Amino acid sequence: MRPVAEPIQVLYVDGDRERSERIRTAIEGVDREITVLTASSAADGLAVLSDRDVDCVVAVHELPETNGIELLDAVRERESTCPFVLRPDNGSEEIASEAISAGVTDYLQTSAGDDPHELLATRIRNAVEDTRTGEQTAVEHRINVVVRRINGALVRASTRDEIDERVCEIISDSEPYRFAWIGEYDENTDTVEPRTSAGTGDGYLEGLEITADDSPTGQGPTGRAIRNRELTVLQNIPETPEYEPWRDRALEYGYGSSAAVPLIYNDTLYGVLNVYADTKYAFDEHERELLSNLGETIAHAHRRIELQQQYTDQYRTLFQDAPVMLVSTRATGDGPVIEDCNRTFADRLGYTREELSDTRLADYYTTESAEQLLSEDGYRRALDGDFVREQRTLVTRDGEELLTVMRASPRQNTDGEIVGTHGLFVDITDEQQVRELERTNAVLSTLFDALPQGILVEDESRRVLLANERLFELFEFPASPEELVGEDCDRIARDVSQKFERPTEFVERIDDLIADRDPVDNEPLTLADGRTFERSYRPIELSESEGHLWVYRDVTDRTERERELERQNERLEEFTSVVSHDLRNPLSVARGRLELAREECDSDHLDHVERMHGRIETLIENLLTLAREGTSVSTGERVELPALIDGCAGNVEIDNSAVVVDLERTVLADRNRLKQVFENLLRNAAEHGGADVSVRIGELDDEDGFYVEDDGPGIPESDRDEVFEAGYSSSPEGTGFGLSIVKEIVEAHGWEIRVTEGTNGGARFEITGVEFEGG
Repeated sequence: MRPVAEPIQVLYVDGDRERSERIRTAIEGVDREITVLTASSAADGLAVLSDRDVDCVVAVHELPETNGIELLDAVRERESTCPFVLRPDNGSEEIASEAISAGVTDYLQTSAGDDPHELLATRIRNAVEDTRTGEQTAVEHRINVVVRRINGALVRASTRDEIDERVCEIISDSEPYRFAWIGEYDENTDTVEPRTSAGTGDGYLEGLEITADDSPTGQGPTGRAIRNRELTVLQNIPETPEYEPWRDRALEYGYGSSAAVPLIYNDTLYGVLNVYADTKYAFDEHERELLSNLGETIAHAHRRIELQQQYTDQYRTLFQDAPVMLVSTRATGDGPVIEDCNRTFADRLGYTREELSDTRLADYYTTESAEQLLSEDGYRRALDGDFVREQRTLVTRDGEELLTVMRASPRQNTDGEIVGTHGLFVDITDEQQVRELERTNAVLSTLFDALPQGILVEDESRRVLLANERLFELFEFPASPEELVGEDCDRIARDVSQKFERPTEFVERIDDLIADRDPVDNEPLTLADGRTFERSYRPIELSESEGHLWVYRDVTDRTERERELERQNERLEEFTSVVSHDLRNPLSVARGRLELAREECDSDHLDHVERMHGRIETLIENLLTLAREGTSVSTGERVELPALIDGCAGNVEIDNSAVVVDLERTVLADRNRLKQVFENLLRNAAEHGGADVSVRIGELDDEDGFYVEDDGPGIPESDRDEVFEAGYSSSPEGTGFGLSIVKEIVEAHGWEIRVTEGTNGGARFEITGVEFEGG
């Protein structure tokens, strides 16, 4: 049917040609909006109906070779909704009943010689307008159903491809539409490439090139919709010769009309929706408005998926590179199952991420922790929406137990349902980590939710994908992170370059890093106002392209602290020089006087003075060692332990024969600092065990490391936590610094030291964590 705005075109069928012409003239005179086509037989009338668009058929009952009711049956087979008015010359109840049963729209009986033209024109207009109103209501209902179905599909779609597929399926499944496809515009080639299609159009797109220019291939509705960025509708395709060759392909597949809808959101074109109908006058004004709105809705859904993917990519990057152990689980009847984990979690446990996927989290806990995990007070609370913080002990592939603090929060699906948990594990196995846990817990939580560094993520075309508030604070941007999305990063870099000491170098360095795609960490940047930033760069892989991740941090305070530390070290060096000169000179004088005193007299008091001189010398040496060397070591030298220990015994007041070495090992260490360790331990044994003390040095059985034990009086258990503190000594001959120096040197190598009871009751020092050469 034609749109309501079109004039009414009537087909009048009557074997009496003169009467037909008289009625035609009369009706057109009564209503100028009505045009009458005439036919003298049913066959002629059906031929007109095939070639012309007719709004109403009027026929007399008596026709050559047939009658009006048989014509009505033929019309209904072709146009089921076309109004049909039967006007018999001599009607009867039988004819009227039969006509009504056949679906006649109106029955108008006239007497011989009577031509009620005005009545006939009124009946025609009423019939046409009633039909059009019904059709319009049906169209609105049908379109609204399509829109509702599409809106429901868009909400559930999780990918752009899924959006396109569902939209095309729903539209092509709705009368009178037969075929729908969505294409993507390539501005480089000025062509449209189909992404997906559905309906009775298999082969329609094959070999069909569609452009958006002014060439013949660009004259179809798709190209015009892209060029004008607005809905384009073509009705009655056979009457549009200017759209060749596109028109020929449409006619080949039996399409009567088509519409092309640009999918635009925020001035971004996400594709073109093309819809084909088998009727010539589909897509009335109401349909066009709904299709235009639908195009924007579909484009908005594409943008939503695009942003979700970008955020997901950034989350995956941060998730995988996080220095803490992260794991996501899903709830099952058998407890939490690992859905995903980051590299830190997998590496720390000694597995690959693939090995951990779809396995029970409890399998990597100790028995006690696994029971707690499955209890009402643990995992269940997280599933109820609570944030849980508890200690858990993990077990590595090698059987090592890791004491951790675990924070669990509920994990939701896209429908907002809690389906599992997000877990963060902090390894606190080391005692120092345990002591620092409470102080750093708040910082770790904040780091997990919002990094303190300024973060900027770009796509391949250098458009902003993501930025955080800290970046805006560092560079004092006037906008918000959301407003920065999509902006040109090259322009932003040139704008902020004026804040730096070397603006041109700042921009050129960014261009070089992007061109080479080489990761950079903590690159210093000096600002014009005296501040110092550090910049790190990582090339990243996005879902459909490559991108760039930038991290900026303000290290002005740290730089100032480093400068202050340098000044302190200079003052410390001056102090050690004073100590070395001002204390050693008087000591040398005192020793000289002692020798003169021995020549004049022989007294036990002089031996005591000599021992005190030696203690003062040792005290000075220890102080200078702490001041000059501190905890710095070099671990790149191969050290054969038996030879090193043999040389140490000669520097300590202990008989070489009293030292037994059962340690044929080589380590990578700082030779001089390691020598101090053995000398101080041997000296400690001599000072506390006396002249008859014996020392044994050997390799530990159960751990990687060695021990030094003597057969002296030993160290009481109550004092063992204090022996490594500076100034502690239980011997009047000791300085109180020897074991403190030992602990600093051991820990500087990355080892650990503990004191326990020796085999024969003496002191035993065990040094662990040592990596011997050769395993």
